[in-house]
Amino acid sequence: MSGCPHCPDGHDDPTIKPWAVAVASERDGDGQPIRLLVQPTDGSHVASSDAEWVRWLLNDVAFGGKPPRAPHRKAGEGP
Repeated sequence: MSGCPHCPDGHDDPTIKPWAVAVASERDGDGQPIRLLVQPTDGSHVASSDAEWVRWLLNDVAFGGKPPRAPHRKAGEGP
């Protein structure tokens, strides 16, 4: 499973490109920012597998979690 309808042979591994993060304009009732925007710096498209990878980095790495099976890779490829 590629995780991306635009990449039938497998979506690019998210670890091979740089990513950027910025504070979005949405604010809560006190005027504080509530969202971060995360995207590849090269402007390439993203897939649900990229979201899974970012979620894993933000939530599990600090707690010793193991990465999810990367759906952008074909079975048997990569770690």
